[in-house]
Amino acid sequence: MAVGAEDTETWKINNPGDSNWMDGADAVGRTRVERITALRDNYTALGIDVTLDIVPGVGHRGTGVLDAVRAFAERVLPRVV
Repeated sequence: MAVGAEDTETWKINNPGDSNWMDGADAVGRTRVERITALRDNYTALGIDVTLDIVPGVGHRGTGVLDAVRAFAERVLPRVV
């Protein structure tokens, strides 16, 4: 899991009635950082091994977390020659 530490805007995800709204999602956090942290904690409580990287200085921008994603992949995926 990866999220930007500055991914704290709420207007896109706290919008009841909009097409991306899920009832109950707001109960685990208002921001994406809070929600993914709650998801990580839930997975861990269920015995699922999970890694969460909260990337400093990055907002809601997928390319901003690519270095964390690459580092994770390099740790867990075998090298193919």
